[in-house]
Amino acid sequence: MKTDYIPRNEEDFNDFQDNWITKMVAKALAWGIPAGTVTENTDAQTDWVAKYAVGKDEADPNSAQRRAKNDSRTEYTGIIRKTVKQYITNNPVVTDADKVSLRLTVPDTIRTRSAVPDHSPRGAVSKIDHLLHDLRITDPETPNTKAKPKGVARINVYRYIGASPPSGLSDYAFIGSATTSKYVSKFGDGDIGKKAFYILQYENTRGERGPVSDSVSATIA
Repeated sequence: MKTDYIPRNEEDFNDFQDNWITKMVAKALAWGIPAGTVTENTDAQTDWVAKYAVGKDEADPNSAQRRAKNDSRTEYTGIIRKTVKQYITNNPVVTDADKVSLRLTVPDTIRTRSAVPDHSPRGAVSKIDHLLHDLRITDPETPNTKAKPKGVARINVYRYIGASPPSGLSDYAFIGSATTSKYVSKFGDGDIGKKAFYILQYENTRGERGPVSDSVSATIA
């Protein structure tokens, strides 16, 4: 969503300010905007329109006409922002539709429902230490970052310890959840020499889970 309602492009700003003055002046009384504030805006517009007409085609960026135009826009923009902040943003009389007509940014207050994860994370045993495995977890769709997919709250980690791969998913035990790109898997002395097999799974903020990953494994030292 656009975060700044003031256009950067000069022609777009000129169009924006014309709409702003037209709509704001028409509704000023209903919205409780003081006459002095209205006059401050219309005076700033008059100054801008005159200096924009003279300076908009001036090629030299250091010319007096260009500087005057830029200074006028800076002052006018400040007046618009002040008016919006004081009399528009939190004014209960001003509806969202009114704000849209003024071309202001209307915050999205409806939370987007988190999607059910549609793919699995990718795991790798990045370090083997005594009775420890460090797991590195990445999103295969953005493998060069540590970020989780949008809406994902955690990565569930499942493990099977044995001499050979498990016969099915039901043989894996849930051992914990990771909220970052790393997870430490710990063992007991009796596990030394065996292999640990891991599968991973995304879970979103509503507890809905996606598909499980292919397994990765490493020997327990």
